[in-house]
Amino acid sequence: MPTRDEFDDDAAHEALVAKFKAAFREEYECHRALSGLKGFPRLYGWGEVDGVPAIVMEWVEGETLARLRSRLAVDDAGRLSPLVAARLGRDLFDLLCRMSLVGEGFVHRDISPANIMVRTARLPLDRQLAEGTFDLCLIDFGSSLALEPASAVAGTGGKASFTERYATLRRATVAYAPPEMLTDDIPDLRALRMSPAIDVYAAASTVYELIAGVAPYEAAPSTSGASGSRKKTRDIASPYRLKMDTRPDYPIGAHAPGCDLTQLLRREPDVALAAAEQAQQLGLEPDSEELRDALAFVDAQLFDVVMACLSSHQKDRPEPAAVEAALSAFCDHYAQNVGRSLRGEPLTPCPMDASGRAVRRALMVGATVVCGVVWAVVVVSAALLASGARVTATLGSLVWSGSLPGIIAALALALPGIAGVAAGALARDRRSGFLQGVLALSACEVPVLVVAACSVFPNAP
Repeated sequence: MPTRDEFDDDAAHEALVAKFKAAFREEYECHRALSGLKGFPRLYGWGEVDGVPAIVMEWVEGETLARLRSRLAVDDAGRLSPLVAARLGRDLFDLLCRMSLVGEGFVHRDISPANIMVRTARLPLDRQLAEGTFDLCLIDFGSSLALEPASAVAGTGGKASFTERYATLRRATVAYAPPEMLTDDIPDLRALRMSPAIDVYAAASTVYELIAGVAPYEAAPSTSGASGSRKKTRDIASPYRLKMDTRPDYPIGAHAPGCDLTQLLRREPDVALAAAEQAQQLGLEPDSEELRDALAFVDAQLFDVVMACLSSHQKDRPEPAAVEAALSAFCDHYAQNVGRSLRGEPLTPCPMDASGRAVRRALMVGATVVCGVVWAVVVVSAALLASGARVTATLGSLVWSGSLPGIIAALALALPGIAGVAAGALARDRRSGFLQGVLALSACEVPVLVVAACSVFPNAP
């Protein structure tokens, strides 16, 4: 709760408390939209404790990337293996893609290493490293925003944001935020701050730091000689002007010239395996300059993807799905591309293209439609064949005999499937949706099977 200044009167302090509670409630409502989706903490409720607002939520077991970075680093500069950084980035951008599935979309607006956790409840970190996939979870939704339809944003009738209602901005973390989150006096500010491009920039800045050991724009002087030439925010009038007027330096990864490749590969088992296999085929020493150059050449693909996301203009940044697809391609083809680089062959590209994801989604939709049509044809056909059939049903002392109406046959066949699909669709995530769907299907199907088992069709062959 806000502390009361000695010069504040009751009305001023109550207004400040009201703003604080409104911001807290809006954070809860935004977070609730994502609760239950994989990669986001589950919420259990909201209320007040002794007048102080409180959110009851899942305890996320794990550590933030900010704390893990030194543990995952492969050198003294704090840099991660480019392959590990790419895998973390791929899984981070996958979370951004999931946020687009909620309503009109969702923007976190404060993505940073401190707000990204690696869960360790299911798998310890070492196992996640070995498997090459990470159980990430986004936290801290104090700056988040559920998106509105474009017409509401462009027009005057849309719901005002918290910033507009209370003339205050819940700031993003400066080192990772895009320029539009660092100023209040540019045109179309509301529309700019309601864009997934904000999270693309911040997530790419996070991956940049994993690669290079420093954020794209350092806010404080560095003690490292490798970063001494980087632009400092203190040299520019504002962080906004810095990010609008200058481009970040191209990242310097762990496989840069002068690195101790032998020591690095001891901390990069997947890279070491790929490098050793290719070096053996070509008769190269495992610490040869040719091998280091080949690794650096492959790493440049990752750097290009990250740099494309750090444009100062939103319209020039790729969609989250496109970045996720490019990072997936980088990870999938890494070992193959090391060999290609050593042989002087063109690398398998990492296109910034989400068409593969779109094709898979279209195929899933198409398969669902086909299955639905086949199911409907089977139900209707069976109902027509059963319509008018003589049936005798005996359930204990109860006996019924007569012609079977077609509508009854159709409902008996259709209702279990409809109930299962409806129950699954209402669930918050796939796992609970599957379980709820199976339970609903069973609850409707069992009575039908019991009645069918107690029935006799005299005219049946």
